[in-house]
Amino acid sequence: MQRSYRHFARLSLSPASLAALFVVGLFALHASRAGLPGRLWSHVAYGRWIIDNREISEAAPLSIYSHPANTYIDPCWLSRVVLAGACRLGQSLADGDEARRVEGGVEMLRLLHALLILLFALLLFVAYRRQSGSTWWACAGLVLLGAVWPPLPGPLRPEVFGMVCFAAVLLAVGGPRPSWWTLLWVPLLFALWANLHPSFLPGLLLLFVFFLGRIIDVCLKASSWNVLRAWEDARVWLLLFLLLLSALATLLTPWGRNLYIPGEDSPNGLVELVKQYVLADMPGWRPLEFSRWEPHTCFLLGSLVLLTLTQAASPRPFTGTQMVVLFAFAVLPLFLARLVVWWFPLVPWLLLPHWAAVAERWRGAEPRPAADPRGWMTVAALVLIAAFLWLLLPVGWLLTGRPRPLSATLPADTPWRVALQLRELPNSQRRWLPALADRLSQSYPDGRFKGVIFATTTTGDFLVWALRGDWPVFMFSEIQYFGMSTWQDYLAVRKPESDWWEILDRREVNLIVLDRRADAELAAALAKDAAWEIVEGEASPGTGLLVAVRKVP
Repeated sequence: MQRSYRHFARLSLSPASLAALFVVGLFALHASRAGLPGRLWSHVAYGRWIIDNREISEAAPLSIYSHPANTYIDPCWLSRVVLAGACRLGQSLADGDEARRVEGGVEMLRLLHALLILLFALLLFVAYRRQSGSTWWACAGLVLLGAVWPPLPGPLRPEVFGMVCFAAVLLAVGGPRPSWWTLLWVPLLFALWANLHPSFLPGLLLLFVFFLGRIIDVCLKASSWNVLRAWEDARVWLLLFLLLLSALATLLTPWGRNLYIPGEDSPNGLVELVKQYVLADMPGWRPLEFSRWEPHTCFLLGSLVLLTLTQAASPRPFTGTQMVVLFAFAVLPLFLARLVVWWFPLVPWLLLPHWAAVAERWRGAEPRPAADPRGWMTVAALVLIAAFLWLLLPVGWLLTGRPRPLSATLPADTPWRVALQLRELPNSQRRWLPALADRLSQSYPDGRFKGVIFATTTTGDFLVWALRGDWPVFMFSEIQYFGMSTWQDYLAVRKPESDWWEILDRREVNLIVLDRRADAELAAALAKDAAWEIVEGEASPGTGLLVAVRKVP
């Protein structure tokens, strides 16, 4: 009887484990329900080009408007290949007409997103568990991280791969006793990371601040600021070797050292790439704004207030490592706003051991009662796993043989109806955008669109991917490849300036696809111009797309 009871106890789960399963599952579930951003599709298009041509382009092979002198390294090439491969797999599994294939690609990208978020949450959970020593506190850390809006790591993009790697590095070095095995797998991770996304630089910074923080901790423990004594600590050497090996591993890219310092004949490196986005005033590429109460600003200030209150209540001070991590990663967003995403996963890591210490002091030194085995917890866990699998996996695709329609899986500002209508044959009975189909049939040669498509950096990416170069797209989000004259024409039309119609005529633009939230003035100007017909959306400000076609090409 006692033996069977022990066997039953090994199979039983604690309430904390069940809570952890639930919280981690919620992270993945949110990702599976989030829409795919418009910026994603240029990455998928570039990845498809790399797969088809078996080379990495340093120019912009997807646009006829790219400037030949604007060549850059592509630090996201491998993540783009993964995204394009997942999309291509979904298209091949869907198998059917153009719409069915797009639906399959979208479903597979959403599944990839859910798996990445699940891995991110699991890695952070284990890291928080090692830091706090409690499953409950690790769950609290994930809940705290989930309060950030948008929830990290955000919509699917190459940066998500980088955030998974960042969580893995925090797990490797953030515990009380890092293993020497990290000298083997962490440098390999950085070699992969350097080809996935340029966020390997915050990863190297994380290793450096842990190395510097360990030196400070050793000096504080010895009550002496003789730095030479710190080298007697084995963990200092471990972190130093880990930092050096990881930095060397980032050179294992197609560009080698040119990743950091471009040569005379090499493409522009990471520094020049950042400069281009800063000069274009792209969102997130400027210092963090404190003049407006934006979500990231509020969360950054709120996290600092929470850290201050925690230190006031905690019975022990922040360690040297924790202070260096705090100052390094909380200051970065002051120079580049998008770096705030690397601060948020570290906030629970800093807070949880002190929250555990405060709770321990309130509870006193009484030993915790041992938890009785609870078999129903195991049954509940199995039910949760089954429910999450049902919600995360494309079960409807498996049951009905068709992915979900694009209207249910893509955001409203994705111009998928425009792309499908343009690719339909003139005599096709499928009318994705009836007003556009009628105008093409009445005014355009053979009922097919001709000319250039003017799109913004939020709507052009999907068209670049879906149209496969059949029609030029005047602008999309890879702005670093375009010449200054092209960029100035783009801004002049979006404002719109007095000569906006002349620019469209000169560029032979016959179709305009806008996001009404960002281009209300241009939408109003198009509604007043007799040469244009609005075939989707309204000229009044609002959400969603506005599509206008020139009445006579």
